[in-house]
Amino acid sequence: MTPRRQHATGCRAGVQRRHWLLGGVSVLVGCDHAAVPPVPAVLHMGMDLWAGYFPVLLAIELGLMAERGLTVDVTMPGNTDRMLAEFSAGRYDIVGMALADLVNLTRGARDVQVFIHSDESSGGDKLLSRAGFDPARDRVIVGTNLGGFGELFVREYLQRQGIDDGRVVWMNVDAADVPLALKRREIDIGHTWDPYAAAALADGAVQRFSSAQTPGLVMDVLVTRHSVVERRFAELKGFTAAWFQAQQWWAERPAEGDARLARRLDRSPEWVAESRRGIKLADLAANRRLLGAGGQAPAMASTVVRYSDFFLARGTLTRPLQHERLLRADLLP
Repeated sequence: MTPRRQHATGCRAGVQRRHWLLGGVSVLVGCDHAAVPPVPAVLHMGMDLWAGYFPVLLAIELGLMAERGLTVDVTMPGNTDRMLAEFSAGRYDIVGMALADLVNLTRGARDVQVFIHSDESSGGDKLLSRAGFDPARDRVIVGTNLGGFGELFVREYLQRQGIDDGRVVWMNVDAADVPLALKRREIDIGHTWDPYAAAALADGAVQRFSSAQTPGLVMDVLVTRHSVVERRFAELKGFTAAWFQAQQWWAERPAEGDARLARRLDRSPEWVAESRRGIKLADLAANRRLLGAGGQAPAMASTVVRYSDFFLARGTLTRPLQHERLLRADLLP
């Protein structure tokens, strides 16, 4: 599949091919070239190829972002570490990521803030092994994104299997690279998700564990920076309103939503439907509860504390995460 960037201006639309880049669609009323339409505000967003973040693509597809005067350029670089580094460097206004990966961000950009809880992984994250792997062997080579939620997820499996940490060799392997690393026998087990997991399983890998066995552990969020909120509060409010409107639309019309997303992603509707299995999208009511809208205590605070304690103990963090500064509910509709 060839990734693409889509854009539309005036009365003509074009398609520019580029690596995993899908642009927002800006809709202009009529074709009167004498009229000068307002320039749409552009928000740049980075995300993994993960169905929990697809409401933004659907909001673009349905014109909900354009209705609010927004163009959203969405980049899916296929490498989580690079995406987070580019966010820290200011390339993106918004990034979709696992909540536990905030540990990496807080070391490089201390003003990060969570403003949407997109989903909970409930089977979408998988731990795969190469065929013939024996967990009782003396040495176990593990591939995952180190220092983030992948490491936390894998350690849950190792603990339940009674695999002592002294027998584990850790390798920093992106989810997209796990299938090839397993095939080359560079790792024994690796953490990944679809479409990469499906490719590895089709090539003979074996599923050992999934996030269905770790309820509440793997949460995904949209993150921005405090400095962006200060400058672009109204635009981010419009973004969240369009996000939840698209999410509700998808829930009410799943087949049509899958078909629209399939066209945008150059995939089949069946692939889109399969990609959202094991993912629990969080609606607006859940977000208000989890982020603490209306002055209520944020339900997500306990998860932040759990992650903070884990990474403090590992030495990845040098000071606790503060949910009071991290979670932001005032951008919700």
